[in-house]
Amino acid sequence: MIKRIRFLSIIAFGILLIGSSLFAGQFTRDEYEARRGRLMEKIPDGEVIILGAKARVDYNEYYQNNDFMYFTGVEVPDAILIIDGVRKESILFYTISERGARNHGISLDYVQKPSDVTGIEKIYPRENFSSYLNRLADGSHVFYTSFKPEELMRECSREKLRTLQNNMVFANEPLCVFPDENLGVRVEDTILITEDGCKNLTAGIPRTVKEIEAQMKKPGIIY
Repeated sequence: MIKRIRFLSIIAFGILLIGSSLFAGQFTRDEYEARRGRLMEKIPDGEVIILGAKARVDYNEYYQNNDFMYFTGVEVPDAILIIDGVRKESILFYTISERGARNHGISLDYVQKPSDVTGIEKIYPRENFSSYLNRLADGSHVFYTSFKPEELMRECSREKLRTLQNNMVFANEPLCVFPDENLGVRVEDTILITEDGCKNLTAGIPRTVKEIEAQMKKPGIIY
């Protein structure tokens, strides 16, 4: 049996991904289960593997990655989710102590009664993931997973990849300072990296004084 690994693109399935903490707590277990169910229908030939965000080692706030948050609502660091389209079930892997949960501001329900709070029956220690995956590979045709780290708040792709990647978006914002006038001006462009170069997504915005003043005079710009 030939094993194939495909790149997971949730957007290609036409599913909206929601930012992690912004909408946390606004959805029920049934909503997350329905989302996983819709994805299962799209992958009858294999399993999706989604890695949660790793625990931070600095003092910035932790954020779960978008894909993981969308399908689970779980903000436990270093978690792994398997959505099995063949067996129509979800499996969650994470390990966290009560002390760790308190330190991360996570409900103790994730330690004491994880299935009740997540709605996922099969929850195993993260250490069991490798052996589970090996067993899963014996009978599966396709694994869907992401091969690139997700861009999270306060992270820099250059630090992780050391090179520009296709579909990256960043801001180019040179600052012009006029000390005699006590004035500073920053004109920002949003740049999309493409396979053969780059594209300026904001090329059509007003830039000269005349263009900006004309724009500001349009109805609805300034109230």
